[in-house]
Amino acid sequence: MDRTEATTQTGRPRGVPPRGRVRRVEDTLRQKTLVRLREAIVTGRFKPDERLVERDVCAKTGVSRSSVREALRYLESEGLVESRGRKGIFVVNLSAAEAMEIYELRKAVEAEAALHFTERASDDEVRQIAEIFAAIRTAATTDAERYWRQTDRYFDVLMLGARNSVAYELMRSLRTRIRYLRSTTTRFATPDYRQGTVAHIGGLTDALVRRDGADAAERVRTFVDRSARFAAECLAHRDEAQPAGGRRRGLQAEGRTVAPR
Repeated sequence: MDRTEATTQTGRPRGVPPRGRVRRVEDTLRQKTLVRLREAIVTGRFKPDERLVERDVCAKTGVSRSSVREALRYLESEGLVESRGRKGIFVVNLSAAEAMEIYELRKAVEAEAALHFTERASDDEVRQIAEIFAAIRTAATTDAERYWRQTDRYFDVLMLGARNSVAYELMRSLRTRIRYLRSTTTRFATPDYRQGTVAHIGGLTDALVRRDGADAAERVRTFVDRSARFAAECLAHRDEAQPAGGRRRGLQAEGRTVAPR
């Protein structure tokens, strides 16, 4: 029999994967493309206002144009990229005003979550919080990326332990932009500022472990207020560093510009 005509018992030509397996491979490739592009934006490899040309992204990632197109649509729903009509797809330039709105929401939701965590979290989740804080404390002086990623994980466990699925999904919808802000502020943070952050999270961890809800909620509010003030400074510095002709929509929307420091 001609090998090219050989088939499996199901009638499928040999060497051709089952249809379901093809779909799984395609889905995995799309997911990998999405994760890769998201990480490139969150970590600053793609800059605010940078145009994302599909063919260039394909060349850099080695994936098909359709996978890149789907990933960009998803990132647009997450608020990381935006379509500017015929000009194409651009990385969003998150304004200071938009960032402050995110911090306001974080302050309200995470403070309440801290209170509920002390009432509803399992002993295992309390242990996780303590272990993650230890990782944050170590990474603060050794690994900036691990530091902000562990901080991201810390607040994810906090939200899970609060046992409020609506609040958790709300924060998940903002998670990518929150991670973007954490990554941005970490790049600007001095060692002293990071140590201050570790001290704040350490106090919060102590309150959570003691299951002192009122103290934990107040510590979250203090921590988020501090983070918001620093983020505003970081975003102002970022905008100052943009080329003179660059887009400054966020600052213009607030009716102001940032004076040089």
